[in-house]
Amino acid sequence: MPGGTTAVVPSSSAPSNVASNPSSITMTTIRTDDPGDLLPSELDPWPPSDEEIQEREKQALFDDYMAGIPDAAERNRNLK
Repeated sequence: MPGGTTAVVPSSSAPSNVASNPSSITMTTIRTDDPGDLLPSELDPWPPSDEEIQEREKQALFDDYMAGIPDAAERNRNLK
């Protein structure tokens, strides 16, 4: 694709002993293409559907709820 570059980099899931076994390297392709060159299936759908909006709102409410629950250290400040 004109103007875009593609870099192949080792995946973060690659084992730490890749020097001893280079055939075990998993490669990930990072694309830096112009978004105008992407296929419609490669783009995130916009605008999100009503179901996706509702799910995001539910997730935000749940995240707020979970953030309001004190963890063990906050509940037991006097204990050390």
